[in-house]
Amino acid sequence: MSKFTIIVLVVGAIVTSAAALGFLAGGGYRPYLSSNEQHQKTKDFFKPAPKRDLRSGQEMRPRW
Repeated sequence: MSKFTIIVLVVGAIVTSAAALGFLAGGGYRPYLSSNEQHQKTKDFFKPAPKRDLRSGQEMRPRW
C-alpha cells in the first residue's frame, strides 16, 4: 500500500473512533422524547431574552 492510503485509513479510523466515543459519552441518540421533555425543550428554546438595560450604555460611534 502507498503512504497516502495508509494515512487515509488511519485518519478515518481516528475520526470513527472519536465519533463512537462522543456517541457513547453523550448518552446516545434519543430520537423520541416524551411529551413533557419535548414541551420543556420547546419552552427553553423560545424563552425570552433576559432583561437588559439598553438605555445607559456606551455610545456607539461609526469607525470612519
